[in-house]
Amino acid sequence: MNILIATSPEREHWLTDCLKSFKTIPVTVRSDYGFELGKIKWAYENTNWDRFWFLQDSVIIKNPQFLQDGIIVTGKQIGRAHV
Repeated sequence: MNILIATSPEREHWLTDCLKSFKTIPVTVRSDYGFELGKIKWAYENTNWDRFWFLQDSVIIKNPQFLQDGIIVTGKQIGRAHV
């Protein structure tokens, strides 16, 4: 599962809470002064991900199961997202 967290410099307090909520789930953080589309473009150009979750640094994950429930495998949805 590929998760990209978008943040900007000077938002460490938001990012810290966000990252704590993921517990042991690995994430990639992209921090710059650009907008969301720039961070998505970065992921497209710098990773080999076919698909990924894109979340803001202000997100707090209450139940990480929703990340698994929304994954689509071989063109078939294996669950539903609870976003």
